[in-house]
Amino acid sequence: MARAVQILPVSDEAIARAAELLRQGGLVAFPTETVYGLGAAARDPAAVRRIFAAKGRPADHPLIVHLAGADDLGGWAEPSPLARRLAEAFWPGPLTLVLPRRPTVCDEVTGGQAGSVMSAFEPLQDCFRHTDQTMSEAGLGAEITGDPANPQIILSARDHMACLGATIPDMGGSSLYELSLEATSVSLRDPKFCLYLRGPDTCTKIPAGGPWQGWTRYETLVSPDPQAVETRMYLYGRRDMDTQQVARVGYRDVKVRPVASPVSVVLVREPDTSRDVLDADRTVSVGYDRLNPANFTVSGSGTGVLALTETYAPGWRRVGANAEHTSVQGWMNAWPLDGSIDTTLTYAPAHRARLALYLFPFAAALGAASIVWSIRRSRRIAAAGRTAGQR
Repeated sequence: MARAVQILPVSDEAIARAAELLRQGGLVAFPTETVYGLGAAARDPAAVRRIFAAKGRPADHPLIVHLAGADDLGGWAEPSPLARRLAEAFWPGPLTLVLPRRPTVCDEVTGGQAGSVMSAFEPLQDCFRHTDQTMSEAGLGAEITGDPANPQIILSARDHMACLGATIPDMGGSSLYELSLEATSVSLRDPKFCLYLRGPDTCTKIPAGGPWQGWTRYETLVSPDPQAVETRMYLYGRRDMDTQQVARVGYRDVKVRPVASPVSVVLVREPDTSRDVLDADRTVSVGYDRLNPANFTVSGSGTGVLALTETYAPGWRRVGANAEHTSVQGWMNAWPLDGSIDTTLTYAPAHRARLALYLFPFAAALGAASIVWSIRRSRRIAAAGRTAGQR
């Protein structure tokens, strides 16, 4: 059934009509500084679900809530005194605060993630199978209780090492993340966890935690690695070194949350002496698509310098252009424009890491075939030598 769509010019009457539609659970499209947004009453879960249905948006992708001012912050988040003072001083304005949400905020708005970009944990694995024992025979187990979106986990192990893994699909969409959790030693061994980088095949270096007597909070900041094909979170249950008793550790409230502005592509304008230009914003958003943390496709037109809001690194390059790679405003990757913005920005080390990862199975197969051929050749030579000796 077709529904009527009203297009209204900006006026007090149009704003009043839009507010009435929002109160009735309807959707309203409105212009922002870059694109048109689709809005609904953030306190109405049914209305929020209509946004996801209309846009075909995945249900686990959070939405933005627009507030009239700092006075409304307490109804949506749990700000510290410092955060509240910052909001009162700088809002409205370009200030981002990452805060715990209020329990009254519906899951439809937050995508059920409460700020975390980590996916659900996968089934229990045996991460150190040095014997033929099954997981049950090795005393491996995982007790998962509480909210499935934020469970409490008890890992147990006797002979091998228990582990739970979860992907972090959007790692790289922001320039900085907070890893936080609570952990405890239940018996024999201490907790151990790892942010694993697939590609470099190593764990991110993070500070040690503990002591783990009782539930102990752990927090640290981590930056995404552009060389990683995938980033995963692992929780470990380490074995009893004497393999006599079952060691147990606990984890809860495990989150990986973005705490810095998302990485984006902007056009940095070079101001002249005109007062109007000097007063205007120095950066303007351009059209781009983030294929993964190490590849951006960019389109549009304009004058100035093309910039990637990611800390400067020599590995970034602009595909198909000979423009010099430099930095602007002391930290962003930048390339002077040569008339066209249509291009791809890529991180070369990540490209090589992905290529190596994809070629590894073929290289391994080729190596195995070479070993088999060498063994057979050696056997043929040995057999020929024995035959010659018998003669």
